[in-house]
Amino acid sequence: SNLEKYLQKIEIDGNPITNKEPWQLQDFLANGQEYSAMIIVRDNKLVTLTCCPSSASQLNYVHLEIPSIRAWINDFMSSLQQTEHTLTGQLCFDFMVLKEGGKDVAYPIECNPRVHSQCTIYNTVDVRCTLGALLLESTPEAEEKMKVLLRRDYTEKNGKPMKN
Repeated sequence: SNLEKYLQKIEIDGNPITNKEPWQLQDFLANGQEYSAMIIVRDNKLVTLTCCPSSASQLNYVHLEIPSIRAWINDFMSSLQQTEHTLTGQLCFDFMVLKEGGKDVAYPIECNPRVHSQCTIYNTVDVRCTLGALLLESTPEAEEKMKVLLRRDYTEKNGKPMKN
């Protein structure tokens, strides 16, 4: 296989993978759609999630609800809640969404512990008030209200998601 040939080559070149000098490998994900996402978390609970298509400039944000990304984030949060660690803050993710077996599957390809300029999508008074309420007390009802508001703000009159 190509992998075996490559491993032989690096060993011959004097840079083998060993216990003292391990390498990390990851699959190259191609032919998918790349997205950026930002989550706000308080005490291991998801406060809010925003997601948008990735772009080179990352200056124009259009919120999209991507079910495969929300499912991955929900699984991540459930796993986090089963640990002894407590997370409060903001995380930014890049995802590659691929079609596998006819369904979308989200793969995280990067994570950064910071606020993302994507937070500018929280730009109307009612959205900011809802975000404030979520920061004070995250409830499923308030998160659903945020989804409805973002869908309102980022859906064209014809019912289709806006493009950035």
